[in-house]
This record gives sequence, structure tokens and C-alpha cells, in this order.
Amino acid sequence: MLASGAFIALFIWGWDLPVSEALQFALLLIMGLVLLLGFAAALGWVFAWVSSRRALDSVDTPESLPSSSPSSVQSEPGDGLSEDSRRV
Repeated sequence: MLASGAFIALFIWGWDLPVSEALQFALLLIMGLVLLLGFAAALGWVFAWVSSRRALDSVDTPESLPSSSPSSVQSEPGDGLSEDSRRV
């Protein structure tokens, strides 16, 4: 940042560049930088949105999962589970 400021000061002093023209150029560069950052942020948002949509598509829905009934839960005698905790 300091080197950039020194270059601009050298241009103004060495080439008799009007300060107003240097400020216009700096404003133009700042606006370009803001546009570039805005475009990058928007593109990042689109990529994140597409990625989340793909992640949601790959998640199993309850309809696609195998159903299990409470009677399918098996426990061994003496496993420490009561009859109530065996029911799911």
C-alpha cells in the first residue's frame, strides 16, 4: 500500500499529473475492485447454493430408508435393557 501511494505521488510530482486526474483514476480503480469483489461474492454464493442443493439431493429421504418395526429390535437376556427401553 505504501509503495502504491509512493508511485502515485511520483506520478503527480514527476509528470505534473493533476491531482484531480489522479483521484479520478483512483476512484475508477476502487470502483473496479468493488465490482470484482461483488462478482466474486455472488459467484461464491452460487457455488455454495449449488453445492447445498447437491448435498440435499444425496440425502436419503424417510421414504427411501428401510422401515423397522419395534418387534425387530432384539435383545439378549441379561443385557440390562428393560422391556420399555427395547421398544423403539
